[in-house]
Amino acid sequence: EIAAQICCDSLHTYYSQFDMILNPEKTFIEFFELVQNDILNAAKDNFSLKGMGTTAVLLLITEKMFHYAHIGDSRLYHARGGKVTQLTDDHTIVQDMINRREISKDKATYHPYRNIVNIVTSKSFICIILHCFIYNIQFVIFLFFCNF
Repeated sequence: EIAAQICCDSLHTYYSQFDMILNPEKTFIEFFELVQNDILNAAKDNFSLKGMGTTAVLLLITEKMFHYAHIGDSRLYHARGGKVTQLTDDHTIVQDMINRREISKDKATYHPYRNIVNIVTSKSFICIILHCFIYNIQFVIFLFFCNF
């Protein structure tokens, strides 16, 4: 919870420093790096916070497109035409197993490691998955976030 609050506070602090519209991908990377530093600094100052981390989804909606980046197992879904689609893949041990075809999605639901996140903002290295989608503006787009 503390790391998630640091992430939110950092967004408020750093938001005005970025030109998100011109280069959203670069902005997302820089933002996650700043958040990571803020979390590491908070943990450095307080031993009880060592090892904390958070998951997050960043979303930028412009006139004709949306961009997103995520880390961990926070999810972004897209709903349109009665269909809901998960846009992000979890950064978990079990998702890696699914990607390597070692386990099925059905079995993953009950796997004992299904909630073990392997990429969060507390590590010295972060992996940011970036996507860009373009949608016709005549459609109503409904996006929602979910954190498990």
